[in-house]
Amino acid sequence: MNRFIPILVMIAITNFAAMMNTTSVSILLPVFMREFDASIIVVQWVVTSYLLATCIVAPTVGYISDRISLKKTFLAALSGFSVCTLLLGFAGNIYQLIGLRAVQGLFGGMLMPLTQSLIYQVFPRNQQAKAISIWATTNLLGPTIAPSLAGMVSDVLGWKFIFFLEVPILLVVLGMAVKLVPYYKNHEDTVQHSFDKTGLLLSLVGSLCLLVAFSNITVWGLCSVQVITLTIAGFAALGLFFWMEYHKDDPLLYVKVFGYEGFLSSVVLLCVGSALINTSNNIIPVFLQDIKGLTTTQSALVMLPAPLVIMFIVPLMGRYYDRIGPQKMLYAVMSAGIMACVALAQLDAATPIVLIILALVLRDIGSGTVNMPATNMGMQAVPQAYATHAAAVTSWIRQCVIALVIGLANTFQTARTAHYMQHFAALEEHVRYAQSYGAAMHDLFYLMIGCFVVGLLAVYGSKRRN
Repeated sequence: MNRFIPILVMIAITNFAAMMNTTSVSILLPVFMREFDASIIVVQWVVTSYLLATCIVAPTVGYISDRISLKKTFLAALSGFSVCTLLLGFAGNIYQLIGLRAVQGLFGGMLMPLTQSLIYQVFPRNQQAKAISIWATTNLLGPTIAPSLAGMVSDVLGWKFIFFLEVPILLVVLGMAVKLVPYYKNHEDTVQHSFDKTGLLLSLVGSLCLLVAFSNITVWGLCSVQVITLTIAGFAALGLFFWMEYHKDDPLLYVKVFGYEGFLSSVVLLCVGSALINTSNNIIPVFLQDIKGLTTTQSALVMLPAPLVIMFIVPLMGRYYDRIGPQKMLYAVMSAGIMACVALAQLDAATPIVLIILALVLRDIGSGTVNMPATNMGMQAVPQAYATHAAAVTSWIRQCVIALVIGLANTFQTARTAHYMQHFAALEEHVRYAQSYGAAMHDLFYLMIGCFVVGLLAVYGSKRRN
């Protein structure tokens, strides 16, 4: 394992950077509103554009790595990501910021499945569980610790340094990648097949329609013509995409990986874990600042202990993975997720900070720790030749689910808060809003329990593998 440590460090830092940027700016939306004199509807696209881009590019990663090799694809994506990160610090208006975030998301969306694929290409099978546990830790730490780091850096140095401080680290990692990543090309016999333009168009249209629809439910309304039309068009396009890719000899994305034992269950479980972690990462900072009255830095510090605790738990899971097996681990994680939803549903303006921190720790146990056993269960079921395609499928679906869930959760939270504002009309304005927001959170997190019930069914549906 010692000779693989440098490449594992390189993979971990790269994935951390790509995942961190999914949520690093979420805590800074009020800052951007003041800085660029923009509305919340416009500023939200700083987050949404990155997620949207990761969804669009993910289906192409398998084809590109087959065509030019895994190493060249990884180096190109890491170089592009580094340049975009630097340019973001020089953004002069909100539209430049949104545009650069979208381009950064294209490269970040490539890095997520590529780092995962590298582990299964480079590491021997008996080392993969330990290696993927480190990767899974960064997968969790990235989006969960990012708001804390971004909030503190913004308060001390300014928001631009969130991006500037990343660049030197990314350049060092790029130099490591040039030396450490082995040259490996998949599918030597099919590398010359033509690019599947129809598949790319369908995946792009389907993802775009659903993400735009779900991101604008608050603006247009759940039952509006725009939302209904885009939702139907999105599901139709994606349905046709999966059908075509399944029947093609040389598909853009090898969706037949769903036929391998345990892979479908692993994707469902990863989506369930991502749904809770990302929903709460958008709802809790607002709760801490608007309801509890904390500053950006104080909110960041409250959210910091949970990912730090998980940083020690996930590597232990990797160590005992082969002994315990994925199913037992996943049953325990899904059960913890249900308890986390119940704990988060109890939060209100009077909840002590210590109990909020404990609820967030339980949340990370119930959602963040799912990455290691679920990813390893799915990826070890897939032949090595299709590892990049399997990683791309997983990343694409999970990023789409994250974006859709964030849109739905924000819409649900807004609608229920408005409902309770009428219900508590007799209270004073500040107390009324605090009660209403807390009651809406109660409804939202109890609704999230349904996701973990689906997760338990997915564990049950996965066959036990030695």
